[in-house]
Amino acid sequence: MKKRVKLQAAILAVIASSSYADESCLTDVENKEPLEVFQCFEAKQNHQQKQIGRQQAKIQRIEQREKKNRAQLADHSDIMYYMNQRIGQLEKENQALRKEMASLQKQLVAQKKVFEEKLTSMHIYRTGSIIKFVDAKGTQHTLDLGDGKIPMKNDEWIAYRPGNNEKDAILYFNLRGSPSFACTLLHEEDDYPQSGFYFATDSDSVMGGKKRINTFALSRTGIASYVINSWAGYHILCVKP
Repeated sequence: MKKRVKLQAAILAVIASSSYADESCLTDVENKEPLEVFQCFEAKQNHQQKQIGRQQAKIQRIEQREKKNRAQLADHSDIMYYMNQRIGQLEKENQALRKEMASLQKQLVAQKKVFEEKLTSMHIYRTGSIIKFVDAKGTQHTLDLGDGKIPMKNDEWIAYRPGNNEKDAILYFNLRGSPSFACTLLHEEDDYPQSGFYFATDSDSVMGGKKRINTFALSRTGIASYVINSWAGYHILCVKP
C-alpha cells in the first residue's frame, strides 16, 4: 500500500509540474486516484480545445471579412481606375470639341466678314414727320420733314425734295459703307400693300452740298410728300456683284 501511494504521489508530482497543471484538479490530490486526476485534466484540456476552436473560428471569420473587404477595395480600385480612364477620355473628347468649335467660330467670323463685304442692309423708318435712317455702319440719322412741303437735308445722309401736281416727292439716302450701289428695296412692317414705289441709285449725286455721293432715291407715283407712310419701315439691300 505504501508503494502505491508513493507511485501515485510521484505521478501527480509530474503532472503538477507539467504544462497541464491546474489547481482545481490538484485539490486534495492525496485522496484522489490518478485516473480521476487524469480525467479532470482531460476535461480541462477538452474545454481549452473548444475555446481554442471557437477562437480559431472567430479568427477565420475576421480573416474572411478582411478578405472580402480587400476584394471590395480591389473592386473599388478597378472602378476608380475605369472612372479615371473614362474621365481622361472625356477630357480628350471635350478638348477636341473645343478645337472644333474654335475652328467653326473662325469660319463663321470669316464667312460673316465675306457676307458683310458682299451684302449690306440699311433701315428706313418713319415716325410722324421724322425719317430715320440707319446707314451701312449701323449709325442712325434723322431728318424732320415738318409738313413735307419744304426741301430738307441732314448734312449728307438724308435729303428730301417735296413733290407737286407734276412730280412726285423723293427721299435720298447716302449709301456710304455699302459694298456697291446695286440695291433694291425690301418691305418691313408697312401694314398693307402699297403700289407705286420706284427707286434708283446714283453714283455721282449731289447731296447736302457735296458731290460724288452714292445715293439711293426713293419715290412713289402720285405721292407729293413724305414718300412713305408713318410707322412704315423698309430696308435698302445692296449686294456686291
